[in-house]
Amino acid sequence: MAGPEMYMLLVMAAGAAVGLMLYALLMLASPAQQNQQQQQQQQQQQQQGELSAKARREVRKKQHLADAAAAAAASGEDATQQQQQQQQQQYHEAGTVPAGNFPTPRWLTTDLGQPLRPGYAPPPDPAWRLRLVCGARCVSIGLAELEALGEVGETAAGARVVAADWHCVTGWSKLGLAFRGVPLAAVLRLLLRQRGEKKGGEEEEKEEEEEQEPEWDTLFQSCADGYTAPISRADLGSAAFLALRDGATGALLSARHGGPRIVVPHLWGWKSAKWLESVELLPAYRPGFWERIMCHPRGRVYDETSGALLQERWAPCYGGRPGWATALANAWHHALGPGAYHAVLAYGGRAVGVLAGWRGLLRRGRRPHQPRAAHGDDKKTN
Repeated sequence: MAGPEMYMLLVMAAGAAVGLMLYALLMLASPAQQNQQQQQQQQQQQQQGELSAKARREVRKKQHLADAAAAAAASGEDATQQQQQQQQQQYHEAGTVPAGNFPTPRWLTTDLGQPLRPGYAPPPDPAWRLRLVCGARCVSIGLAELEALGEVGETAAGARVVAADWHCVTGWSKLGLAFRGVPLAAVLRLLLRQRGEKKGGEEEEKEEEEEQEPEWDTLFQSCADGYTAPISRADLGSAAFLALRDGATGALLSARHGGPRIVVPHLWGWKSAKWLESVELLPAYRPGFWERIMCHPRGRVYDETSGALLQERWAPCYGGRPGWATALANAWHHALGPGAYHAVLAYGGRAVGVLAGWRGLLRRGRRPHQPRAAHGDDKKTN
């Protein structure tokens, strides 16, 4: 079995063990509830017999609709394409859970359970600063300076708020989250338009005028717990922003949710790194933690321009093989309920963190602009 698949198997095994223990405790503590569930199952079986005729009618109805769509396509009207466009429009207007995911009532927290760098603390700690690096250019910026760049989003209750759906590759989605933040483009502009120290003279001024923004391909995030995550420049459209506050309360994003973090709504949640310390603009792609294990380099849920659902969960070299992990996560959720499922995620993530530290996959103690070691050491999810 390949290394990445072994990682995922160990994650699910650890989570499954915890889930089984919780399930056993629940069943032993509430026999009455178990009897009630058995009665409900019997009633459902009886109802299924009564509804079988109705189900057959629904099947025939769907078959008629499919035949009609095929006839419309044969007559020159591409009904399938029209249906896809309607689904894409509905996704943007109302929010949709991608295939393989299920909605959750709250924003879950999952990570690898690794300790943060000593001395690190997110805002409101005044010592927190975000480092921006591109080649020889380097900028350090604090919370007050970031908020002075201007808010992004639609005005609501006197503040500009961004509404975004959050999709986790492990199988859950939280629709309708609200954030307050600043445009990511404005943050990067501080770095890209930085100029060198003036030395005077006409030649120096001319060189400064002709200076162009550096070329870069990948935005690389490094965090206080060793986690890393890349985002392709092609995916950093106008919707990308740096989330600073909760959109509903106006409070700063808590340390539990990772403090200030980059959010790109059309990407999977692992691309939004918690406990962010530095952002480096690289000339070429560099894989992060999950990309080095088994996840897709770009990690798009849907195409930002066309709205087409892409489902870029796993690296192309794995095909659909890791999809069993998402299916198993869904099975745990339906069998054990939300509480046990959350425990599976939490303990499974910690198991991965231990393995990752053992294999040297966490990027610790190295500034982003320092030379990269020959065998790098790159954690996190949502």
